[in-house]
Amino acid sequence: VVLDLPRRCSLWVGGAGSTTQAHYDVADNVLGQVLGRKRVRCWGPRAHWAMHVFPDAHPRARKAQVDVDAPDAAVFPLSEALGPPDVDVVLEPGDAVAIPAFSFHHCEALDASASVNAFFPASTAKAAAILFGAEDPGGPLSEALDADDWLVDGRTSAEFA
Repeated sequence: VVLDLPRRCSLWVGGAGSTTQAHYDVADNVLGQVLGRKRVRCWGPRAHWAMHVFPDAHPRARKAQVDVDAPDAAVFPLSEALGPPDVDVVLEPGDAVAIPAFSFHHCEALDASASVNAFFPASTAKAAAILFGAEDPGGPLSEALDADDWLVDGRTSAEFA
């Protein structure tokens, strides 16, 4: 549900085979296809460890080190836990997909492609800042996301799921 005006809009143009490295954004995202076809694959935030995300201080922060098309468990052992995407769609002109904040997504242009997207403030951003900002969230991220022992604006973690 969009409850606010977009923070930023972008135009993405590329040839067939253009890709984005799997990554997450800290805002809700609506991606609309204008020209050509684009494959969009999404994994929920629980894929964080399997993606071997670059650290926050790194120039590639929020991006996966794992190649989602050919995960190398010898180099990235946690990538063995990366399952199939939760969403795997091909967008055609006029189609759109909503990508929630903190969901990993990988896009591939199947033809010459043009897409537009708009970022909207995410209600989960504040909760995630608490989780990801902690040195040790108390165990694997999946356990931290399931925890109900922390509050943000009077809401428990379960209410942000």
